Amino acid sequence: MKPRSVIMLATGLLLAGCGGGGTAASLPTGAVVMRIRWPETSRLIPTAAQSVVVSLWQNQQPLNGQRAVIARPQSEYRFEGVPAGSTTIVASAHPNADGSGVAMTGGSVTVTVLASQYVSAPPIVLASTISSFALVPASIVTAPSLGPIRLGIDARNTAGELVLVSFERLVWSVNSAIVRVEELAGEPGADLYPLAEGSATVTVEDPESGFEASASVAIYSTGSAAIAIGLPFQGGAGVTVGSGPNWQAGSAGVTVGSGPNWPSGNASVSVQ
Repeated sequence: MKPRSVIMLATGLLLAGCGGGGTAASLPTGAVVMRIRWPETSRLIPTAAQSVVVSLWQNQQPLNGQRAVIARPQSEYRFEGVPAGSTTIVASAHPNADGSGVAMTGGSVTVTVLASQYVSAPPIVLASTISSFALVPASIVTAPSLGPIRLGIDARNTAGELVLVSFERLVWSVNSAIVRVEELAGEPGADLYPLAEGSATVTVEDPESGFEASASVAIYSTGSAAIAIGLPFQGGAGVTVGSGPNWQAGSAGVTVGSGPNWPSGNASVSVQ
């Protein structure tokens, strides 16, 4: 089960016009008070969140004028003139102070605003919006001392939008001493340093969403290559092998295989 974030809230009713019948203006209304506990050392909402957007709904429709952006460090907001009745409070955490950016978490809770009474409500549980979480690149082939290699985080919601994660909460680990991982300062990601030949797995966990991702690492020494190749015509051929972390300048022998249309022979390979 994914970890979830919590927004603490309280609701209270303020009576505003209790006359019987009449216009909508004479109907009883109440007030909903939101109280935010911004995360410090404990995780209540994502640490990267700079604002919480809250709106009130009734009968599956948003109430006019009942939407607020609560930015750090503001910890309380009062919704005035809320019509009495069943009210759904919808909240989402965002990376920017003005409430913009892809929502990092979201959730809702329903309360009943009653005339002449204060009502209590449970906390809003904010579930992560992340639906996929990956390390980029997911597969690495390199050589000792060829580094560092930058590892990035690709976290997305169901709409395919990138979701910001709290980089200071990410937990990095490796299963072998042939690599070293250094977290980036101020952004989600890390630099990977290959130290010796072999294979390893790098894993990163996001405690706020409950996701983790891994990347495989294969480390080889540089060297020459022997290539078997078939040629569908008499004579030799020139073959160029592109450069890469496992290739060094030099030459390699090529064997031309036999077959109905494949004569025996030799070809030269230039490794660049």
